[in-house]
Amino acid sequence: KAYEIMFLPFGVNAKIDYCNHKIKEIIIASAGPIFSLIIALVCKEYFVQNLFIFIVNIIPIYPLDGGRILKNILGAKIYNVIVKAIIILLLIINIILIIFLKYYNFVFVSLYIIQIAEEEIKKEKIKREIASLLNLEN
Repeated sequence: KAYEIMFLPFGVNAKIDYCNHKIKEIIIASAGPIFSLIIALVCKEYFVQNLFIFIVNIIPIYPLDGGRILKNILGAKIYNVIVKAIIILLLIINIILIIFLKYYNFVFVSLYIIQIAEEEIKKEKIKREIASLLNLEN
């Protein structure tokens, strides 16, 4: 069952209860980027658009598909450290693009990605704190 649906600029994100089946979530999360890549290779007139969607979706930040895959492979604690490093990397890339190339378009995409990443990190922290409190009460 889907318990939350988010409409993102790069697609729709449905949060589904996989009952802790990490492999199922990895397979389903992989389907979107793989499909975008196939469409990019097959439909040459939409190559750039689908390649862009593929690249954005494999960025390893949840709720993007790359984030779902990486989070299930590594676990939440290691994943959160990697996400923070990716956020710093995105900020550095933005600074370089703005200062040296006067290119501002990537700023909007990356700031949005950073925002959703921070929201997910906060949600995970709250979930861990609630779980910890519930374990203490038992």
